[in-house]
Amino acid sequence: MKRRQYATPKKPRQRQRSSYGKTRSHPPVTSPARRRVQVSVPVPAPVTVPDVCGLAERYGGWRPGSREARACREAARR
Repeated sequence: MKRRQYATPKKPRQRQRSSYGKTRSHPPVTSPARRRVQVSVPVPAPVTVPDVCGLAERYGGWRPGSREARACREAARR
């Protein structure tokens, strides 16, 4: 006569714990010492405004002292 086998309850599985958040056994990696480098910043050159009215007189065909040249000079002063 064969013995009847009954299902035995299994033991609950233990969850594997992740290593997230745990401290490690080796020392932390340190970066090499940083050197201070002195950087010279160039001094900006003074900004000069081109003489637009002079260019117009020279290349635009305006006569020096004409009505257009005077209006340009007055507007450029503002």
